[in-house]
Amino acid sequence: MCGFGAPKCHEAKAEEGGFDRCWNADSLAKALKEFSHCRLPGNFERNQWVYYCGPGLFRDRESALFGHHLKVLHRVDSKGQVLIALQHKSGQRFVARRTSLCVDQSRHCSGYFPNQRVYYTGSKVAKRHSPPTAYFGQRAVITSFATESNYAWLHLDDGCRFKTGSFGLSIPKVSGDRLSMGSEIWYVGTNLSLFCGREIMKVVLPNVADGLLVEFRDGTVLATTGSKLTARKPQQPQHAATCPSTQLNFQPPARQTVHFRQEIFLHVFSVSMTDDIETSRLALEEIFFSQDSIKRQFQDGRSLDLMKRELKGGVKDLSQIPRITVVRHEGRGFSVDNRRLWVFKHVFRGTKQILVTWGMQDHQFWSKFTTKNHGVDVRVRGER
Repeated sequence: MCGFGAPKCHEAKAEEGGFDRCWNADSLAKALKEFSHCRLPGNFERNQWVYYCGPGLFRDRESALFGHHLKVLHRVDSKGQVLIALQHKSGQRFVARRTSLCVDQSRHCSGYFPNQRVYYTGSKVAKRHSPPTAYFGQRAVITSFATESNYAWLHLDDGCRFKTGSFGLSIPKVSGDRLSMGSEIWYVGTNLSLFCGREIMKVVLPNVADGLLVEFRDGTVLATTGSKLTARKPQQPQHAATCPSTQLNFQPPARQTVHFRQEIFLHVFSVSMTDDIETSRLALEEIFFSQDSIKRQFQDGRSLDLMKRELKGGVKDLSQIPRITVVRHEGRGFSVDNRRLWVFKHVFRGTKQILVTWGMQDHQFWSKFTTKNHGVDVRVRGER
């Protein structure tokens, strides 16, 4: 019989929820084990929203989970590892280590964040539009990052979604980097009724050399080229000032209503037939090769090394050599004349600027576009 004041057994009583409960050594150890099992790694809590910063992918295996907001569900024990069950807002569920989760949003290795607004700088064309228009310069949102380190899935304002690595934070420029997409510019073409009109650059026309689609403040939409646009307000032309006001105010006879898309197509056709070729200066380091390999001779049989010696020795000047044609693709300028570009890059420094002619993505360009290193270098056939 136990003495006065001593407990009847080796048990401690604890009051929990208004009830007395006896704890012995075994039950206490079991309770502690259950409590530790309920705790989540990393001190995360159930129903807490966290950001995923690991290498996991969605079920389509094309979109990365990085940067997405996930809801913490519960703890998962799998093959000796303690994981955390998560749920995406789409309903998909995942498991992850605590090291792949963070409370604050992390920057992707590409330097961007999910849901960040960017500008597309590639050459993808909206073929469903009539006429087809380029997505270059259009605003987009990064919905997910791709499995490639510098690629992401973009969602454009018109609902189009695709994977690309050509985008940036700044508004891209066109027409030899003279004009910015979406900015107000001035028309200086031959249409006197529109001369000096303020307009907003809308989209790029891919099938026209330096073609652009602009919209005036009165709602007039016109397809033109960069050579007929300027960022500064121009002076009224002399021939327009000397013309009688009756001629300037002349209105053509009323015509039947033409569908907007058909009217734009007519503008595009007239622009491609009448506008001058646009030229500008580019540094050699800004021009890339479009081919994977080139011949050692030009079409006239002269070797590339001979032109190198002539340029280095001063026998020939750049003004005596035809200009290189450059085509904009995926945010870069690719040369169609790869042999001349190879000679220039081996004679002059990369900062050397040369006059180039802007071309279009026609069959000639795509037949030569065989580069495997993004145009950084080209192989001369026959050389080891």
